[in-house]
Amino acid sequence: MKKLIIIILSIFILLLIGFSYLIYPYIEPSLYPRPAGTDPRTGFPLEKIYFCMDICPDYGSVLTVYKDINTVEECEEIGGRVILTGMPNPGLFIGCGTGVNTK
Repeated sequence: MKKLIIIILSIFILLLIGFSYLIYPYIEPSLYPRPAGTDPRTGFPLEKIYFCMDICPDYGSVLTVYKDINTVEECEEIGGRVILTGMPNPGLFIGCGTGVNTK
């Protein structure tokens, strides 16, 4: 009986861990940047980048940005959406987004 309870409890814990990865998937920072196609409106290449500023990699995110657009001025020139950092270091340029939801 004790063995059965341990087995059932172990299965429950493993299922719980498995479901937690579905809800909060882990992002592997070493896989980024990587190509994300071309914006059909502008013809510019896109890439997915991993961005993390504080508690990395636990609180990082993946953004789709124009490749090789490295300043606010370049981004505004092509009509992109400037992506800047928030707290704790607000205003630093991260990338140039398409302005379109790419999910």
